[in-house]
Amino acid sequence: MGTEIIQIWNNIINSHMFHYIAHSNIVNFILLFGLIIFLWYKLDVSKKYTRVVGKVKHQIISSDIQKKRSIADLSIAKRGYEMADVDIKKIFDNAKGTIEKTKIALESDLEAIDVKLSDSSQKAVERFKDRLNQTARAEIVNSAVQKAEEKLVKMLEENPQMHKEIITSAINEIDGMNIK
Repeated sequence: MGTEIIQIWNNIINSHMFHYIAHSNIVNFILLFGLIIFLWYKLDVSKKYTRVVGKVKHQIISSDIQKKRSIADLSIAKRGYEMADVDIKKIFDNAKGTIEKTKIALESDLEAIDVKLSDSSQKAVERFKDRLNQTARAEIVNSAVQKAEEKLVKMLEENPQMHKEIITSAINEIDGMNIK
């Protein structure tokens, strides 16, 4: 039986039909398709493909969510932009009012400061004037006392009798005092 199988095998390989099938595109296609299927399972392409498809789906969903958020933010920004002119006008009006109030307050404060300064400066001038008057009076008094002393010394030198009378009078006045 072994020789019969070898005989049949030789007949198949030597046959014209086998040569036709071996060189046919159909066989090449089937062999290539089989090789692709083998590699598909060997390399786990289906799992990798599923994972990549999942990632792409997730990114698409995330992109859609972000798109919706962006559209909502854009509509809010448009409304804000439309209201910005009104808000800016309100801010400027409030600022003008605040500036006017501040201006009025500053002017009244400046007037009060001016009054205080003029009062202070007037008082300072008066104090300076009083000090000058006191200084001048002191100098005049000192000068008068000095002149009187000089005149008295001169008179006493010219009239020694008067000198004795003044000394006696001073002693009498001292005697009449009650010293305790």
